[in-house]
Amino acid sequence: MFSDPDPVEKIAVALFWKLVKDENLRKQIYQAGLGCFDFIQVATNNVNLRSPEEDIKIALRTCIRNDTDSKARITAFVTGLHLQHKIQRGAQVGGSLLRRFGKSYFPHINDRELRFALDVDSELENYLYNQIIAQNSWSQ
Repeated sequence: MFSDPDPVEKIAVALFWKLVKDENLRKQIYQAGLGCFDFIQVATNNVNLRSPEEDIKIALRTCIRNDTDSKARITAFVTGLHLQHKIQRGAQVGGSLLRRFGKSYFPHINDRELRFALDVDSELENYLYNQIIAQNSWSQ
């Protein structure tokens, strides 16, 4: 009635059961899928590209802290982010801000943006921060 499965079917079934049992493999496949989706979005220009100045303005406007020190620190961080990385999407900035400053600064940024977060060298951030403070051009 039923014929023996061919070798390809056997391999497919074995891989399926391995996937069912191996959570690490499922995560790897999920991450690969997200990577493909991200590549398609960038390749089709379906991303929000902004200048460093626009990103700084948006970050300052959406941050719930308005003190001079916070504004200077955020400006230094976003500037450093653009200096160190090729920013291809707004989620890279949002995720980076959320990871660096947390929900107490940016409660509106969705946690899903954390997967796009990038690091900024702390020495660069501190240098930029000190330059901004030295200019003393902040007004509340």
